[in-house]
Amino acid sequence: WGDTRARFAVDGRRIYTTGFSGGSRVSLEVALRYPENVAGVIVCCGGMPEGRTLPEPVPFAAFLAAGRKDFNYLEIRLLDEILARRQAAHRLALFEGAHEWPPADVAAEALGWFEVLAMGRGLREKDPQLAGALLAESLGRAKDLAANGRLPEAVGLLDGLVRDFQGLADTAAAAAELAELRKAPALKDLEKADQKRRKIEVEYQTRGSRIWKRLQDTREEVPDVAKAVKEFKVAELLDAARRLKGTEDGYLAARQINWVLIEAYFEAPVWRQHKDLERELFCRRLMVAILPDRPEIRYNLAGALALAGEVGEAFTELRTAVDKGFADAAQLEADPDFAALRPNPAFQSLIASLKQKRPNP
Repeated sequence: WGDTRARFAVDGRRIYTTGFSGGSRVSLEVALRYPENVAGVIVCCGGMPEGRTLPEPVPFAAFLAAGRKDFNYLEIRLLDEILARRQAAHRLALFEGAHEWPPADVAAEALGWFEVLAMGRGLREKDPQLAGALLAESLGRAKDLAANGRLPEAVGLLDGLVRDFQGLADTAAAAAELAELRKAPALKDLEKADQKRRKIEVEYQTRGSRIWKRLQDTREEVPDVAKAVKEFKVAELLDAARRLKGTEDGYLAARQINWVLIEAYFEAPVWRQHKDLERELFCRRLMVAILPDRPEIRYNLAGALALAGEVGEAFTELRTAVDKGFADAAQLEADPDFAALRPNPAFQSLIASLKQKRPNP
C-alpha cells in the first residue's frame, strides 16, 4: 500500500484492488481497511475474508467474477445477493471455466464498468463517447446471454446498465430490452431451476461437510474411503459432468465434484504435517477416485503409501503414475517419500527406464 503510493502517481480516490482465490479475499480486506480510498474491487473466484462482513452501506463497488465450474461459485453468488440487498454498486460476470482467472473480455468489462461508475460519481470527467461504447458492448453481452438461454443473467446485467449509465449515455435500448425479457414466459422457470440447483448445491456441501468434520476430529475413526466415495456421489457426478457438459446441470455436477477435490487437496498436506498418514491417505485415495488418470495424483498417493509402509501398493501406484505420464526420474530418485522403496531392484529399474526415456537435449 505504501510502496505503490510512494512510487506512482496514484489518485487516492480511485484505487482498485483485485486478486484470485485467496488473493481475492486479500483484495476485499484491503478495501475494508481503506474504505475512503478503494473505489472498487474485482473479486475473482474467492469471497469475503474469514471473520469479515460487509459494512452497510458498502463503501466500494464490487465486480464479481466466477467460473461456472468453480467450487467457490456458490460463495460468489451468495455475495452477489448480499450486495444486491444492500443496494451496493455491483456486477456479476460468470465465465466458462473452473477455479481460474477470468478471460480477458471479463477483465476488460470490469475496468470499463469502473470507469463508468467514476464518471457517475464525479471522480473523472464525463466521456460520452467512451460511455456509449461501453454501454453498446455490455448491451451486446446481455443479448448474447439471452440468446443462449441465460435470461436471469441477462436481466441482471440490463438492470445494472439502466442504473449505472443513467445520465452518461442513452439507456433507452437497454431499458426496452430489459422490459421485454422480464415478460419472457421462460424467465420464471429458469429462475426456479436456478434456485433448485442452488438448494442442491447447499445441501450437498452441508452433507459433505460432515465427512470432513469426522476426518478432522482425531477422536473419530478415519472415514472409510469407499463409503465416502459413495456418499459424495463421485461416480454419479463425474458421469453427469461429462454427459451434461455445457448445461447448467453439468456445471452443477462439476462444481460439486470440484468442491470435494479441493477439500481433499488442502486436507492432505495438513495431515502430512501432523504425521497422520492414515488421514492423509484418505484424502489421497479420494483424489485418485475423482482423477484416476492424473499422474501427479497417483504419484502423491504412492509417496504417502510408501511412508506408511504399504510398499507393495506404493509401487503399484507409482507404476500407474508412470503409465499415466509421470516422467521425472530426478524427482523420483531424490524424493524422501520413497526411501523404503529405494533398495528395491524394481524401483531402481523403474528409475533407469525413466532416464532412458528422457528426450535428448
